Amino acid sequence: MSKHIKICSFFGHRKIEVTDELVIKLKKVILSLITRNKVNTFYFGGYSDFDELCHTLVDEFKKEFPYLKEIYVRPYYENLQQNIVDLYKREFDDCIYLKPKNNFGKFLIVYRNYAMVDKSEYIIFYVKKDKSGGALNTFKYAKNKNKNIINIAE
Repeated sequence: MSKHIKICSFFGHRKIEVTDELVIKLKKVILSLITRNKVNTFYFGGYSDFDELCHTLVDEFKKEFPYLKEIYVRPYYENLQQNIVDLYKREFDDCIYLKPKNNFGKFLIVYRNYAMVDKSEYIIFYVKKDKSGGALNTFKYAKNKNKNIINIAE
């Protein structure tokens, strides 16, 4: 196993319909990233049904590939209570803060998402282009950065 870290992040709409077809498609994509592209680290923001689904699937893959790391990327650094960090560390391998390029109060989640995109080689989205919101904005940002994007909703 290479020591090189290859990162994949997940972003999707807050509420999605989880279907068998979606789960099968997502499993194939994640498995391909692990086996063909040597992705070994997964970043999660934790604010959507899609994040929760992806976290569950990566947990399953960790049984076969125990070297995989699941990282919760929190949007806030200041005033974070230790028990919240401990909670995330129980569900994830680590809990980190990526300092965003911009720091504008209520937009910290947006800039945290952009920081996740900047660090990632691959990004899996569940974004429908007829919807608005943070997932779509992050999708547009990743596209402008010429990132390797996989949109499961298409």
